[in-house]
Amino acid sequence: MKKNFLSWLLAVALIFTTIPVQLLTVCAEEIGNAVTVRTANTTDFAGGEGTAENPYLIETKEHLNNVRNHLDAHYKMIADIVFTNADFAEGGDFYNDGKGWEGIIKTNGSYYYSFTGVFDGDNHYIDGLCIYGDTSDLGFIGLFGEVSGEIKNLRMRSTVISLQTSSRTDIGCLTGAASNATISNCKVQGEVIVETAPSYVGPYVGGICGRMAWSNIIGCTSDVKISSDGAFDRVGGICGGVQEGNIELSINYGQIKGTDTIGGIAGDTVKSNIFLCGNFGNVQSTAFSATLGDGSIATYDGEAGGVVAHSNSLDQITNCFNSGKVTSDGMAGGILGYAGDVTIQNSYNVGKIESKTSGSIIGWITNASLNNCYYIDDATKAVGYGSTISGLIKCTSQEMKSQDTFVGFSFETVWEFVEGNAYQYPTLIGVDCFIVDENATFNGGSGTEESPYYIASSKQLNNVRNHLDAHFKMITDIEFTEADFAEGGEFYNNGQGWVPMGTMTQPFTGILDGNGYNIKGLYCNVSDESCLFIGLFAYNQGTIQNLNIYGEFVKKIQKSVKDRVRVAAFSAYNFSGAIIKNCHSYVNINIEQSAGDSVECAGISAGGSGYTVTDCSNNGTIYYTGQQSFGLLFVGGIISTGGTVISSCNKANVIVSVGSNNTSGDGIIVGGIAAGYVPKISQCYNTGDINVDAAGTCSLAVSGISNTHVDSAIIDQCCNMGNLVVKRVNSVGKAFVSAAGIASFNKGTISNCYNVGTVSVSASSNSGNAMASAAGIGNYTGSLAQCYNIGSLFANAAVNSDQYLATEQVAALSTSSMRIDQEDFKNCYYLDTTEFGVINQPTLGNKVTLEQMKLQKTFSGFDFDTVWTMAGNEDYLYPELQNLIILDRNTSGFADGSGTAYAPYLIETKEQLNRVHYYLYAHFKLMADIEFTATDFAEDGDFYNGGRGWVPIGENSNDAFLGSFDGNGHTIKGLYVNISAENTTVYAGLFGYSKGIIQNLGLLECDISAAVSDSQFVFYAGGIVGVNTGTISNCYNTGTVSMGGSGLTPSVGGIAGYNDKGTIQKCYNSGTISAFSVYSNSGGIAGYNTGEICRCYNVGALSVSFSLSVAPPSTRTGGITGYNQEASVSECYNTGTVLASGSGASPYVGGIIGDNDKGTVSRCYNTGSVSAASSAFSVFSALYAGGIVGYTSGQTGVIKECYNIGSVSLPSIQLPGYGGGIVGSSSSGVTVSDCYNIGSVSASSTSITVGSIAGYFRGTLNDCYYLDTMSKGIGDGTDTAVKCTIDQMCRQETFVGFDFDTAWTMMGITDYLYPELQDVSMSFVKSLSFISLTKTPTKLKYLEGKDALDTTGGKLTLTYNNGTTEVIDLTFDMVTGFDNTKIGKQTLTVTYSGKTTTFEVEITQKALASISISKKPIKLEYLEGDTELDTTGMELILTYNNDSIETITGGWNTEYDFSTHGTKNVKVIYQGKETFFSVTVLEKSISEISIASQPTKQEYVVGEDLQTAGLTIKITYNNGTSATVSTGWSITGYDKNKIGTQTITVTYQGQNATFTVTVKSKVPNSITSSTYIVSGGYISKIPAGTTVNTLINGINEKQYIKVYKGNAEVSGNTKVGTGIIVKLMDGSTVKQSVTVVVTGDTNGDGDISITDMIAVKAQILGKSKFEGAVAKAADTNGDNGISITDFIQIKAHILGKSKIQAR
Repeated sequence: MKKNFLSWLLAVALIFTTIPVQLLTVCAEEIGNAVTVRTANTTDFAGGEGTAENPYLIETKEHLNNVRNHLDAHYKMIADIVFTNADFAEGGDFYNDGKGWEGIIKTNGSYYYSFTGVFDGDNHYIDGLCIYGDTSDLGFIGLFGEVSGEIKNLRMRSTVISLQTSSRTDIGCLTGAASNATISNCKVQGEVIVETAPSYVGPYVGGICGRMAWSNIIGCTSDVKISSDGAFDRVGGICGGVQEGNIELSINYGQIKGTDTIGGIAGDTVKSNIFLCGNFGNVQSTAFSATLGDGSIATYDGEAGGVVAHSNSLDQITNCFNSGKVTSDGMAGGILGYAGDVTIQNSYNVGKIESKTSGSIIGWITNASLNNCYYIDDATKAVGYGSTISGLIKCTSQEMKSQDTFVGFSFETVWEFVEGNAYQYPTLIGVDCFIVDENATFNGGSGTEESPYYIASSKQLNNVRNHLDAHFKMITDIEFTEADFAEGGEFYNNGQGWVPMGTMTQPFTGILDGNGYNIKGLYCNVSDESCLFIGLFAYNQGTIQNLNIYGEFVKKIQKSVKDRVRVAAFSAYNFSGAIIKNCHSYVNINIEQSAGDSVECAGISAGGSGYTVTDCSNNGTIYYTGQQSFGLLFVGGIISTGGTVISSCNKANVIVSVGSNNTSGDGIIVGGIAAGYVPKISQCYNTGDINVDAAGTCSLAVSGISNTHVDSAIIDQCCNMGNLVVKRVNSVGKAFVSAAGIASFNKGTISNCYNVGTVSVSASSNSGNAMASAAGIGNYTGSLAQCYNIGSLFANAAVNSDQYLATEQVAALSTSSMRIDQEDFKNCYYLDTTEFGVINQPTLGNKVTLEQMKLQKTFSGFDFDTVWTMAGNEDYLYPELQNLIILDRNTSGFADGSGTAYAPYLIETKEQLNRVHYYLYAHFKLMADIEFTATDFAEDGDFYNGGRGWVPIGENSNDAFLGSFDGNGHTIKGLYVNISAENTTVYAGLFGYSKGIIQNLGLLECDISAAVSDSQFVFYAGGIVGVNTGTISNCYNTGTVSMGGSGLTPSVGGIAGYNDKGTIQKCYNSGTISAFSVYSNSGGIAGYNTGEICRCYNVGALSVSFSLSVAPPSTRTGGITGYNQEASVSECYNTGTVLASGSGASPYVGGIIGDNDKGTVSRCYNTGSVSAASSAFSVFSALYAGGIVGYTSGQTGVIKECYNIGSVSLPSIQLPGYGGGIVGSSSSGVTVSDCYNIGSVSASSTSITVGSIAGYFRGTLNDCYYLDTMSKGIGDGTDTAVKCTIDQMCRQETFVGFDFDTAWTMMGITDYLYPELQDVSMSFVKSLSFISLTKTPTKLKYLEGKDALDTTGGKLTLTYNNGTTEVIDLTFDMVTGFDNTKIGKQTLTVTYSGKTTTFEVEITQKALASISISKKPIKLEYLEGDTELDTTGMELILTYNNDSIETITGGWNTEYDFSTHGTKNVKVIYQGKETFFSVTVLEKSISEISIASQPTKQEYVVGEDLQTAGLTIKITYNNGTSATVSTGWSITGYDKNKIGTQTITVTYQGQNATFTVTVKSKVPNSITSSTYIVSGGYISKIPAGTTVNTLINGINEKQYIKVYKGNAEVSGNTKVGTGIIVKLMDGSTVKQSVTVVVTGDTNGDGDISITDMIAVKAQILGKSKFEGAVAKAADTNGDNGISITDFIQIKAHILGKSKIQAR
């Protein structure tokens, strides 16, 4: 190793001394003083206030860029942010002189101000961030420059940093530097390239962060390719340099290359912890040269580590691993390159290490402590250089793949082996360590049930098609990208995308277990008619389970095909026996058909027979559009046809749109769960809306659950909460439409089901009969039992000729029954708002009230033990099914509700208001005031709509609003509508066309205008609605409504443009109504009325301009309505100015009605001025003005019980005309009775005839009175009106014929002395209409328990019934509801003269300002080493920021250290605040020691040294504590040459303890031999003639052997004979003795001779008896006996004929 360590260490020291200076350039207090904090503009962010509770919302890159202006705020991303190349190109928003993105940081001279707030990415992506150029003037490079706050939940991908640096720079994708920061749950992907100028010190570079101090990185992943070439680079996959910080639960996948100090996780660490981290990337460190301070050039070889490159001091690396290749020109280690002072435990390396000095764990050791460190047994040593230490375990590759190998690893909480992971070594629990083998067909397994193929990638999923009968298991999410399906992508397939798996002849028959994972981004776009079955699988006969699919399927049918098209997410077609279970679709399906045959589509499966779908859900929209010209169309939320569905639900919308040229389709069948032809559906529900809009001739059947069409079908325990809107309009030929909440055309049984969704059916035909059938449960049903309906039902049928029949059927249970029998409608219930349960069968079913529906006792026959319950949901008060858990009841994007009458959709925002467009049949309730701003309607605003502004709800009669809208007393402010069109009828207003109910709503400061440039088309404009055919009540408008253009008789009104046979009641208008047109109908309430207007008033001004060069008609203008045609206006009044002026046309102007055509006007009055004027003469033109009615164009009509006190004027000198206080001109069939006038009537020309009652009158006049200030009651006609003096007009008896009992009164307001109408307000007496808070008080935030309500700055606007306003100061006594002890937002009520409005304040919780100790603990003295603190007796004073104090005696935390003696401070912490008190810690001493554990080795052989491994000493201190140590003692008393038991003394700091060991001899206990047999006390198999030396040499223990004959020792060449003794000697001790046996030698001389033969013969003859060794020697043949055979063998041996074998 040639590295100059002194120079190197000096460089490191210099580098790290700069960290506190650079990273902590300014503290938080300095930031507050140096940077002006400003409140964000409303356009800076998408919303929020920058607080923890209400963070700034980031939706765009501009919002992201604005973060730099508010460094201490809280942020939350609400959308992905994508940068493009154009953003960073010259002229782009982020060009920045070619440098690209500038890190979020502020500079002030030489100071940097870091981000100190909280940034929550909410798991959104920042895509394509780019940083370029020279960084000589920048120190911090990244998305953020420096962070001293918190960054969390952020994803970055395609990040590019390419720099040339000539300064010490901190570079990271997420942040350049971090100080006192936390970065958690972040993932980055991209590339960093850094080129450093010569002689400059290289940068700190990291995938996440360049350099960090006193900070934490937790749960982060980096896949960043890094390349850096500076001197003294510090590069890490996660962070380049770490000082006193923590990196936990983090993984690096990126390839890391640089000079000097390069690590997979961190480059350089000081006093830091690396926990639970892993590196998969390759790490490379190359040599470099640097110029030193003396000018000399030094060469450095570099360091590299799989986890950390260089550890300086007091570092810990725990539970970490490396599998990447680590290379270096200097030193390299699998875990650590250089170990300065480090502890490594429970870690392993399987990566290859290549370096001059390399170690599989550590490259170079100076000081390290290791425990449970495992490495693979390749050529690399565990430690490259340095002393070998314990704690290192070498293993084979196979052993490294076994959990049993890793002793000390926790496989319960830390480590795991992941099934199917291509990475077969231990991974960290909860950390993304999954590796996919992209080149493998599968990630493991054999395709059997016990060992399925493991799927971990899109390619492996695609390989399923090659093994259709196998078993499969997904082991991770599979995510397709756009590139996969783009041209050149893996799954492009000529633009088709995914190719469905399985064929008709080879369907999938195996098992695909998704294992709970997701397939994301699946895409199929098919226009090729060769692909008719579309799904993950085309044909399935196996099992698909536990899988979620996200994606989009598009099918375009453009030419005729011979087979049915089927589209579904999981399987297009299922054979009998197929199973799909626990699968969930998030696939949007879009089918476009311009030709072809039948089509089936569904969320899960499109068709088949005999299959089962269970525990599945559809969450993707299904959209069909086309002609459907040649066959059936089946659409189902779960399946289309043929299968059984159990415990499944559809939560998504189904939309079907069929064109008008469909003339030969067989039918359209749509169901929320199934389209039809299914045997059984059980425990299923639908919350998705179904919208079918079709033209043509085919029939429609639509159901919330299914149209079964099967005789034995069963639908049991199901619920529909979705809304059904079904329309067939302008059909050619017959138009039959049927829809039901549960099932249409059900031939089987429906039981235990209920419907709460709206069912709306419309049918119209141009050339045939039309029938619309809407049922709550079923149409054309078989048997119903235990069912109920509370959903709203609508049916509308229309034909264009009397020769055709229009039929409308509405029934709560069934519109028709195949079996009309009470038994078939057992225990079925419906609301009394519907006439029939079964159409025309009043005896079938049970009609009950809404309140009865909420009582369990109502539902006789319902099984509340096992099937039904009334205790399910607090928001749903009716019976629910026990086995049906309905999730996501509100799937429509509203604040709450389900769109039904009992639970309307709740609206709180303008976005939710806008969604009413999509639910025209539903019920709504406004829960908050809504205010639009100019930005909403400006270009790029959410409601710009090409300059048209708000799109009216229900744009025309075919798409009318059918539901109910309850404003709930709230207002909509600032609405803007500007519709200008050609060749179409226009409907303008909050609503365009309404057939429903609108009530309790106010429009404030709205601007609504409309114009049509084609005289063949009409337009209608109203504040609330353009056209109303329903009911409007308790509504008002204060804004402007205007119209212009040349449309055909346009109508404009403050409430409605046209009240078409509808009802408007209890409404008023105070806004300005204006019109400019050739002719128009204009009114304060409605421009045109053919219905009923009751108890309404207008205080706004009406101004109408007209111009007509060729006559025909007229312009009709009235304070209440311009044109009242065969309609009624009653109990209404007007106080506003009514003016119509122009040229050419005839203006009809009235205080109440402009033109009353066969209508009735009763109990109305006018106080406003009425004026009709024209500046051009025409033979067709005349002026008509009246205080009540301007003109009566019909031959009949009634004006009754009305009066006028307003002025009527006709300022024209050219035109003829008529003016009257009651009516301007009236035809012969009109009756005017019980009326009076005290207002003036004037004209500017004698050609104009005026009268106090009427200018021109030919009808019937009864009991009409006028003031004698005018000469005539009738200007032209029989004058029977009664002229009165003012005194007479003040007397009740004057008014003969007036009904003062029920209609009139003279007892009203004292300022008015004439007759008044009972119960009709006297608006000319000024009264307060409503109040509004136009400016809220300055102070809206209060501190808990401290501040009183402050109304300063509040302004209250009073709006009176005459249209005037007044602004007053808000005062304390006007406000109620304030309580400064209740934390949170409070709605305060402002009350003034009985009128109320509200505003909101917020009470923030009091915060703890400081703590202090009022009483110290009783115990203030401790012994050194004590760990328990006794705070008994201590009291703490809490001081809050509202000046209140509190004393507590517990609940705090403490921090202290009694490990050394002396005076010590104890920190007391309570809710983040700190205080201290001191205690005395006395020095502790050892009282005794004892042996805690004996040494592992306790027996020795003479000469062996004592081993203390395993020996630990328990140290007991005088404070009662104890500790266990394994080093630091001394040993005495051991003699390795002394045999026996020895007592060993252990001495530790003057204290002794003992243990014993045993020393044994080296001599074995027994004789062994490979030449001879030693057994049973004998040594045998010794041939005759063997010498002592030969015998001894054949014994293994020969050095301890002695041979005796008798008592004499024999040796050398002395022959060994039978009976000689062989002894094993341990010194003088005999450990074993054995007797020699020489086969054939019976006399012990070692030879076989005649003597031995004679002795054997004597034995045989019984003359002697051999025993012991002699007997064994005489048995020459080994048969355990002595016989003639033995004699013969000895003889033969002596004679040389044979040789005895030694035995």
